[in-house]
Amino acid sequence: MRRPAMVSDLTDETIAGFLAWYSSQRLYRWSKRMPVPRTVNKLRDQLLALAKLAQQKGLLREVPDVRSLPEYHHTPEAYNPADINALLVACRALPHSYCGIPAGLYWQAAILVSYDTGIRSGTLWQLQLTDVSLSSRSIRFRAETQKNRQAQILRIHSQTVAAIHKIWQPEREPLFPWAAHPQTRINHYRKILIAAGLPTGRMEMMHKLRRTTATLMHNAGGDATQQLGHSSDAVTRRSYIAPDLSQQACDLLPRPVLPDDDPQLTLF
Repeated sequence: MRRPAMVSDLTDETIAGFLAWYSSQRLYRWSKRMPVPRTVNKLRDQLLALAKLAQQKGLLREVPDVRSLPEYHHTPEAYNPADINALLVACRALPHSYCGIPAGLYWQAAILVSYDTGIRSGTLWQLQLTDVSLSSRSIRFRAETQKNRQAQILRIHSQTVAAIHKIWQPEREPLFPWAAHPQTRINHYRKILIAAGLPTGRMEMMHKLRRTTATLMHNAGGDATQQLGHSSDAVTRRSYIAPDLSQQACDLLPRPVLPDDDPQLTLF
């Protein structure tokens, strides 16, 4: 029988059992995805922090000792400029429309805004016309729509301004209106990826545009951490900078001279 959780439930056995159960659950009804170790460990950390507070208040004798799951770090991947071009070209062939806006123009504007700003897709879709200043080429991302709850004002390129102007409808509030279920956007974007000849896995969705902005900005000497609104450079470097598109040792080191008459030193 279910009952409200109590402080006395913060034990090794109960927390470990709950985390094991949570690990086996699907994240969404319509998805087969299970929580990744980082998500489970974050929940573990929150429960242990709650237990530590309860101990400090004299409500719990000791803080539980529950091991975290091993985490595996995947190397960030990003689009190269040719991939962005392919995405924008693929948008042209889209036949339908959204709320009276041709789908091709809709997605071109969305991709360019994402590319210029590196903003999260969840924030992108909440933009309103009042957030956009075409004259100053800037967009205000409201704090209530941001993951870190901090507002940002980011500039956009004149190319992006032109793309937004093509879908501008003063009689509506959302910049990117969507009448269907929000999750269906993923399916529509996946069709663009297919048309562009790009991968369509879970890590290939619009968040890859955010990693692309971070990577290319970092390579150009800009402050990708500030652009993305991260708390530290470590977060940006760990999860957003794609090493395969960044300069590496072989690109920067002076090359040694190989004697042409020494076959032992000739590799190819």
